[in-house]
Amino acid sequence: MNVDTATSSLFLPSSITPGRGELILLAEDQHLMQMVTQRLLGRIGYRVLLAGSVEEALLLWLEHEEEVELVVTDYTFESVLTGMDLILKLHDRAPELPALIVSGSWEPDPRKEPPLPPHVAYLAKPYEIAGLSAAIRRLLNERHPRLKAKLHPAGHSA
Repeated sequence: MNVDTATSSLFLPSSITPGRGELILLAEDQHLMQMVTQRLLGRIGYRVLLAGSVEEALLLWLEHEEEVELVVTDYTFESVLTGMDLILKLHDRAPELPALIVSGSWEPDPRKEPPLPPHVAYLAKPYEIAGLSAAIRRLLNERHPRLKAKLHPAGHSA
């Protein structure tokens, strides 16, 4: 287990809405993508719990389910299980848990499969930090609408 607690928002572009220390479970089996994504998330203000497989992510979830605010997962893993399998298993226990699927080799196709579950979004790889930040913030704001209202009072755009 690796938790990155770097929360420096110094020198972030204005298009990035920094996190507030929320804990994200990151499931990614490619070492380079693990390190890059973990560092990006840490730099924009999130804490990161790192899993290298679906199975490891499920175990980490059981240990930290009260703390994890969002899951970011690749779709394709070296094992038989996919990122969608991870999300469906987690939603059995926590149906409102927001999740972001990131992939460079898969994208949702409504002609071939059911739509994404509620509270789940998709982001294509390669992505820019602003796109990752916006997708995460949108999912977290949907989970905590009262917090969103405090951050963006009526008359101000989100």
